[in-house]
Amino acid sequence: MEPTGGDLNDELCAALCQHYTAADTWGLYCTLADDAPPDEVHVVCTWTTGCDGRRHACLRSSGEGMGADPLTAWLARAAHDEAGSVHAFDALHSELTDHGAPASLLRRVRRAAADERRHTIAVDRLVRARRGAWRRPRVHPMPTRGLRALAIENAVEGCVRETWAALSAAHQAAHARNPAIRTAMLTIAADERRHAELAWAIDAWVLARLGAAVDGPSSSRVRPPRAACGEDWRHVDFRPQFSSMPACHTAHQR
Repeated sequence: MEPTGGDLNDELCAALCQHYTAADTWGLYCTLADDAPPDEVHVVCTWTTGCDGRRHACLRSSGEGMGADPLTAWLARAAHDEAGSVHAFDALHSELTDHGAPASLLRRVRRAAADERRHTIAVDRLVRARRGAWRRPRVHPMPTRGLRALAIENAVEGCVRETWAALSAAHQAAHARNPAIRTAMLTIAADERRHAELAWAIDAWVLARLGAAVDGPSSSRVRPPRAACGEDWRHVDFRPQFSSMPACHTAHQR
C-alpha cells in the first residue's frame, strides 16, 4: 500500500485488514514491516483464526465476522462450523461407502453427523440468546475422491481438528462463565472425543487399504495438519473475557 501520511491507528488498522482479509477485529492487530521500500508503507495484519471441528472439501464458506462482541462472534462461527460438520460427515459417509468401508465404521460416521446436528441446535440457541445471527454453510457437491486424498483430509480435519475440538469444548465446559455455554459444551466435548476416536479409526482403515502407496506417517499425518493449523499451531490464544479457547493459530498477511 502507499503511505497515508499519518500514523497507523487501531481504527485504520482494522479497516485495512478487514478489507483485504477475513480477519475478526477482536483477534486483530497490525504492525509496520521494517523491510518496506522507502516510498511505501507495508502493513502486516495478524489475526487469530479457528482450528476446531471437521471440515470437508465440499464446504465453501466460513463463519468468521458475525457478532457484535467477541463472544457472540465466536459462537456464530461455532454454529456455522457445527452445521458445516454435518455436511462434512455426510460427504465422508458417501465417500467411505464408495470405497467399501465396513458397516461398523459407516454407522459411527452416521452417528457423528447426528451429533453435529444436535450441536448446531445447541449453539444456535446460544447465539440467539445473545441476539446474534450466523451464516449457514455453503456446500459444493463433488465426486468421490481417491483414498490418498481422503486419508490426508481425515488426518487434518479428523485426527487434528476433532481432537482439538474435544480439548477446546472440555476447557469451555469447565471454565466458561456462562452456565448455558458450560452445559452445552459438556455434551459437545464428549461427542467430539468420540469423533476424534472415529477419525483415528478411519485413519487406520484407510492407511491399511493404501498400504505402501502412502509415504509413511509424515506425509499423511504431520505435514497436512501443520499446514491446516498454521506454522505455529501449538500456540493457544486464551480469551479471559469469556473463558474459552476460540483459536488454534495466528495468521499473517501483508
